[in-house]
Amino acid sequence: MQVPTIVARGAGGVLSAALLTACAGDPSAGARSAGDVGAVPLGEADAAWDDGFSVLSTVRELPGGRVLVADPLSQIVVALDLDAGVADTIGGVGS
Repeated sequence: MQVPTIVARGAGGVLSAALLTACAGDPSAGARSAGDVGAVPLGEADAAWDDGFSVLSTVRELPGGRVLVADPLSQIVVALDLDAGVADTIGGVGS
């Protein structure tokens, strides 16, 4: 199942809502069960990418506002230019 990816750009770089939710909580607090994870308000997104990804494992901001996204389930790495609305697959199985 693929879901749309929402990316918020701010002073701290690029954050993916899916990754931020997975990392919510205090890392020094130790392991937590799924029921112990608190909600993290993200605010309004600066940009959205309608074509979904299977799984997001890594999101990195590149110079010029582009974003690298790794999708291990689909086995691809994509460079997104959210301002131009362009996605380039820059790596995958066998490439």
